[in-house]
Amino acid sequence: MDYVEALLELAPPTDVPATSLTPLDFVEVEIKLQTTIPKDYQRILEAYRSGAFDKYLWLFSPFSKNQNVNLFEHLAIENELLEESFETELCDIVLWPAPEGLIPWAGTVNGDRIYWRTINHKTQVLVRETRSLNFQIFPLSISEFLVNALIEKIDVNCFPCDLPEDPFFQYESYD
Repeated sequence: MDYVEALLELAPPTDVPATSLTPLDFVEVEIKLQTTIPKDYQRILEAYRSGAFDKYLWLFSPFSKNQNVNLFEHLAIENELLEESFETELCDIVLWPAPEGLIPWAGTVNGDRIYWRTINHKTQVLVRETRSLNFQIFPLSISEFLVNALIEKIDVNCFPCDLPEDPFFQYESYD
């Protein structure tokens, strides 16, 4: 199943800027991140840029000029926040720029954060609730996680159980 296509059907992008992203744009980001960007996340960014699903789940983008949804802004904030927390709590999660370090790619209006990390060339999605160091780990691609979380096929602790169901999802661009 092509989960990016499923996501596009579930929540068609609207008001997305007409300028297109190029492979070179992603290479530049990968150089800054010192890691590869999951291919499905690249396709999601090409389609949606940055914005929110139902004004609840915010998609971060390294290309956004809006600091509220800029991946690099959130990466700096999350690293600082988690670094301080990890000093006082025992945690087996590592932070970026470590090879398996967390990179925030989405968040909720409640302050929950969603990260990706790559272990043995496989993407994992991790969800952290606000003010918590407990991580829910999903061995799924980013697009597979998004589709399954939005249609409530997987249980994400911090997501409300009343997110709209297909075809009522709306996506709003913040670029």
